Amino acid sequence: MTTFSSGRNRGCIRRGQGHGCPALQGGVANDEANEGETMTATISIFRDDVWAGDGHLSADGVISGCSAVLGSDQDASDETYDRIEGAVESRHAEIARPDGVYTWTIEESQRPKRGS
Repeated sequence: MTTFSSGRNRGCIRRGQGHGCPALQGGVANDEANEGETMTATISIFRDDVWAGDGHLSADGVISGCSAVLGSDQDASDETYDRIEGAVESRHAEIARPDGVYTWTIEESQRPKRGS
């Protein structure tokens, strides 16, 4: 288990090592011509087509920095984030939860690596 501060209103413990994010793999992040740059992404999450919050999506598929509580309590919210991360990895466009249907958009960007 990995411990980190998720930005979801508290620190949390996450399962495993994160997912691979197909949206951020293989392209510019691995291109030698763009050495010194990494891919980052902003993920915007919607519940029943209403914006719920924005966060960061790392190249390993972990969402952080989103303060939205996506469920009836923190445990439900963490499960929803986990399901969204898994859906992004498997390239699904939505997930259904007891409190609604979640969709998202991902906007990729390049940024210099730290120390560059």
